[in-house]
Amino acid sequence: MTSPGADASRFPSLGHDLGRYQYSVHLAPNLVEAYQQLVVATELPLGAEVLMRHFDAKSGDSGPLYVMRKEARGWSYAILSNTGDVLPADTRACAQCHAAAPTDHLFGLPRDTKR
Repeated sequence: MTSPGADASRFPSLGHDLGRYQYSVHLAPNLVEAYQQLVVATELPLGAEVLMRHFDAKSGDSGPLYVMRKEARGWSYAILSNTGDVLPADTRACAQCHAAAPTDHLFGLPRDTKR
């Protein structure tokens, strides 16, 4: 996995936990360019995974890892602890929010980071 942000940059998380976290996004190397240049028609392939690593905005400590995986029936969502354990979570809110994303259930990087 690699980050589409410059050098795994961290960005303020405006949608997860009301700004408590900063995050970095990670994808397979063959998906980075498509993610960097998301437009309305962009579709990631089946099996694509998008990982969002969270870090406490004040302390910098590792927080949860949010995972999206594109499957034949749509995107699935999971939340893992910073040690990789799957956390019990109702991910319906994830699906509902990402359904409003501009393309393929993805919001992309902040505008000022796109190349």
